[in-house]
This record gives sequence, structure tokens and C-alpha cells, in this order.
Amino acid sequence: MPETHNLDEDLKALLSTYRVAPPDAALVGRILEGGQQRLTVRNRLTRWLVGAGLVGLGLAGGLTGAATVAIVLPSQSIIRTDYDTAFGSIQPDGDTSHMQEVQ
Repeated sequence: MPETHNLDEDLKALLSTYRVAPPDAALVGRILEGGQQRLTVRNRLTRWLVGAGLVGLGLAGGLTGAATVAIVLPSQSIIRTDYDTAFGSIQPDGDTSHMQEVQ
């Protein structure tokens, strides 16, 4: 274990002697400008994709509603009786000959 401790300290001492020169002001400016452009493009893309998704959901909902109405409601070309409803034909419980037609 003492050998490992000695190697660690030697490595720390060696690495502490290295220095990196600070970057040029022009390089820093280019990096910051490029980052700002990337954020702007990302924000625009995100807004377009969210908007397109909402439009797609609206169209899907409208299509589903239209299909549901077309399936549930009977067609107008079908001959209807007094007992037809949107959910099918109902049968009276008993004799309805004594009932008068409602105007």
C-alpha cells in the first residue's frame, strides 16, 4: 500500500506542473455564438414539432369522431320504422294498436 500512495503523490505532482494557456477571445466568442445559434434552431424545431403534433392529434380526433358518427347513426337511405333508433330497432312490449300516433 505505501507504494501506491507514493505513486499517487508522484502523479499529482507531475500533473500540477502542466498549465494550459487560456483561449483566445475570438475563440470564446465563436463558441458562444455557435451555442446561441444551436439553441435558437432547437427551439424553433421544438415549436414546429409540438405544433405539428397538436395538429395531427386534432385531425385524428376529428376523423375518429366522424367515423364514430357514421358507424353509430343509421344511414338516411334505410327505410325507418317507428321503432328505429340510432342504436337499432326496438320492439314494443305489447299491443300498440290502441295507441294514437303523436303529431
